[in-house]
Amino acid sequence: MDIPTYPKSAPLSLRMKDAYLAKAKKSPLLVSDVSFVNLFGWDSLRHYRLSRLNENIVIKATYGSHEAFLPPIGSFRLQETLARLLEDTGLLIHMTRRHVRRLRHHAVKATFDRDNADYLFLHDTLVHLPGKAFINRRRLYNYFTRTYGPVYRPLTPGLIRYVRSFEEQWYENNRERINDPHLHAEHEAALAVLDNYNRFDLLGGVIMIQDEIKGYIIGEELNPLTLLTHFEKCDLNYRGMFPALFLHFCSQHPYKYVNMMQDLGVKNLRHAKLLYRPDYFLKKYIITKKP
Repeated sequence: MDIPTYPKSAPLSLRMKDAYLAKAKKSPLLVSDVSFVNLFGWDSLRHYRLSRLNENIVIKATYGSHEAFLPPIGSFRLQETLARLLEDTGLLIHMTRRHVRRLRHHAVKATFDRDNADYLFLHDTLVHLPGKAFINRRRLYNYFTRTYGPVYRPLTPGLIRYVRSFEEQWYENNRERINDPHLHAEHEAALAVLDNYNRFDLLGGVIMIQDEIKGYIIGEELNPLTLLTHFEKCDLNYRGMFPALFLHFCSQHPYKYVNMMQDLGVKNLRHAKLLYRPDYFLKKYIITKKP
């Protein structure tokens, strides 16, 4: 399916995937939000619509009662493109400093959005957990490995239905305990991606204990330097599984960086991600027109 020319738009569809990825390959993605897999998974919540504008792909999303544009895919006549999109909705989200700079001569306000900043980790740090800063992570990993005798396996098509069952059970067990307003939407996104796993170039793995899946992780290449993780779920009864899951997954897929996406302002999630000491945050901004 072709993507219509702006101001016309069309709902996100799997038939747009090849055209989208072809454009993304020419303009390597930085922010996690515009991964096609992310758009596909969260589409039931955000109702994405795509258009072509100035040889770029532009993405409109719904956030409550507001519509907003995400960073364009492509950079041709970028200043003109951003200015036109801002005139449309009055709201641009998940924008990088590059986008802010392009609009510096316009009457706009750029606000740092900490809750949506992407966490970027050095790949080797997650694999080796080096030095005193990671002594507790290493202890957890060693305890988990020594106590439970886990087996890590790549996520193959034959395991998808078992991972899906694990995801369903994990959600039922944790939805009332975990204080995260986005948990249901994240669960629906995980199911959508699992149900279409073979349609994407995804990377995944599972941890098995006594031949049962007790944790899984799904990611993809965001750009040639960066591995993006989409979903990481573990049976919380097994202490130390998270360090093991990340270590084994990253060991299988060597990139310079691992992007673990944002924390959405969820306190426990922010604490957990900070424990791994991000190398840097990919800052994102909300851009609005000045009154």
